[in-house]
Amino acid sequence: MVVELTSTKINACKPQNKPYRVFDGGGLYLEVRPNGSRLWRLKYRMAGKEKLLAFGKYPAVTLQKARKERDKAKELIAEGRDPVTEKHAARAADIHKAANTFEAVAQRWMTAKAWAPSYRESIETSFRRNIFPRIGKVPVADINARLLLSALRPMESRGALELLSRTRRWCSEVLRYAIGEGLREDDPATYLRSVLKKNESRNYPHLEQKQLGDFLRKLYDYQGRPESRLAVTLLLHMATRTGELRAAKWAEFNLEERQWTIPAERMKTRRKNPHPHVVPLSKQVIALLNELKQLTGYSDYLFPNHGKYPYASENMINVVIHRLGFKGALVGHGFRATFSTIANESGKWNADVIEAALAHKDSNAIRAIYNRATHLQERTKLMQWWSDTLDAAQKGGEVVTLKRKA
Repeated sequence: MVVELTSTKINACKPQNKPYRVFDGGGLYLEVRPNGSRLWRLKYRMAGKEKLLAFGKYPAVTLQKARKERDKAKELIAEGRDPVTEKHAARAADIHKAANTFEAVAQRWMTAKAWAPSYRESIETSFRRNIFPRIGKVPVADINARLLLSALRPMESRGALELLSRTRRWCSEVLRYAIGEGLREDDPATYLRSVLKKNESRNYPHLEQKQLGDFLRKLYDYQGRPESRLAVTLLLHMATRTGELRAAKWAEFNLEERQWTIPAERMKTRRKNPHPHVVPLSKQVIALLNELKQLTGYSDYLFPNHGKYPYASENMINVVIHRLGFKGALVGHGFRATFSTIANESGKWNADVIEAALAHKDSNAIRAIYNRATHLQERTKLMQWWSDTLDAAQKGGEVVTLKRKA
């Protein structure tokens, strides 16, 4: 008859020249080795074969814990399940779970997408700053609404509601990608729509017509890096997206033809068959580009950078705007809204021409092709008018708008 062990009996077990066993009952025993280590083992039979299951070292695994593990193993055996096989499967599952963190799955999701570099950069930047530090190392299978909410709340607290909305949507896409990989069964990000604050304004903060002259004069006198001043000035004159300008290469510009052709793969779009976008260049823009070329013509990029990306970050634009005193009242993308508002209110230009200049997607595919083919001449006139309008505003002249006839 096996006499059950006690802590006193275990502590009295001294190492000998050879390993020996002291039994507790039900197949559980403690193996004492010559080096002094004491290891818990369970001896059992499965399919007619004797097998061993390890529970760990004493005293890290106490006598009470070892007995509980023995009892759980006995229950598995009674159900016809091998404890060793179950243990290996659980360990493999833990390894698989640890390898599939939210960050790891997000990286796979991003790699699978054929986005424009600027769009990819915006996602990576938000994840790197807002999400990965908080839940990036958490297994994607363990992400729940509470954890995700804790990662998103700081953006809400600082009032970055537009970024919050986009980041929540991107998190949702990562979780749905994980569902497709069989790593989880639901998307808790969808539940947070009604919990998080919504961005009430659909427009980016932008310059009002009456602010245009003051901004341009302050920009002209800007004492920071000349490349940054030129970037903001070009952005205002060309009304392109910030990412498209920041990632622009000199090879995309034909100064003789006065055109900038943005490659299809760099356009901010998620459509399957994007098209290149031609931006007509005004005389003022040509002069600005020639000035910039004296500073960065050595590089492939208009605005080179030595960081993760070979071109300048969004911060280049933001720093200028903030230093000019327009923090919170203006963002780089808002220049497009200023252009669109003033051009539409001028009464001089067809709305389709303005939309084509902004490279907005046309829901009618046939009309979109027609617009690309026919609007370039009108857009050339539009962009020259816009640069002339900006010059007039900078000099203190008024931007004249006409009411359209009903």
